[in-house]
Amino acid sequence: MQKQRLKLKQASAVLQIEPKELQNLVQFGVVKPKRFEGTYFFDTNTLMVAKVAFCLKESLGTRTSVLSKLMDVFLASEKEFKSDNPKYIVFKCRLSAEEDPIKVGVPFRALGEQLQEQMIRADLYRDLPRGRKRRGWKKEFLESLTESCRQFELTVRKDERRRLPLPRKAKKQKSRGVVDTNVLVADISGFRKPYVRGKNTSADVLYKWAEKGNFVWLVTEDILDEYKEVLKRLRVRSTLIGAVINLIRERAEPVNVHASFEISPDPKDDPFCLCSEEGNADFIVTLNPKDFPQERLRAKVISPEAMA
Repeated sequence: MQKQRLKLKQASAVLQIEPKELQNLVQFGVVKPKRFEGTYFFDTNTLMVAKVAFCLKESLGTRTSVLSKLMDVFLASEKEFKSDNPKYIVFKCRLSAEEDPIKVGVPFRALGEQLQEQMIRADLYRDLPRGRKRRGWKKEFLESLTESCRQFELTVRKDERRRLPLPRKAKKQKSRGVVDTNVLVADISGFRKPYVRGKNTSADVLYKWAEKGNFVWLVTEDILDEYKEVLKRLRVRSTLIGAVINLIRERAEPVNVHASFEISPDPKDDPFCLCSEEGNADFIVTLNPKDFPQERLRAKVISPEAMA
């Protein structure tokens, strides 16, 4: 099989999967492409690993932690498999202590042949670099600038003194965030007494969002259910719970989560982690940072004090 160095979008086109799905496997260490200057590159070996990983994922529907261990076993014998080119590779694993071991056969030889046939897709999806990295950008820019100056000169000579509109300033995009339940609880506790700005930083988060909309609050149905359940358990008045949840539902941005991974050491916090990943959050605000492993999240894990 010829050597290739494909970027993520090209690789996903060859594998016939969504780029987000491939990115998830890379993020959780199931597939390990080489990285150069912040960009992942997939060679044919890595593409084959991804093929096997997706075959196992479709067969088992298993968690990434289990899938990662299976792929480590595969990589340990990868050279032998490439040399022998067996028709099938059989994986034997136990998904939990309560279950019996199961065997899964992966059609290794057929996957390799399929990958060779699909490599043509890499040329159909040319992932060219953008902006100043593109060859010839400087010449095009100078020609465009020269033409603009020529047009301006003609306008002045003809004494056309029309005021040229200034370009509009680009609106500053609001940061996007996920709010942990413990922050919301502390928010509401801060409103039981007369609100004083700066006295309760968690209450400040809710107040500023409600008053100024200073960030985009990201939620899923699982998160809203978690909010309601915890507030109800703390015996917050049902009318207040309804008012808070309705306000958040009305003004927050809903996120559809398609993936299902274990990120947090506390399974109850996984919906917040997945919401931040799928919703491209800039931050997760929480009073329990240990439940949100920063090394596994793209969003920055912060405290309410950081938003003051």
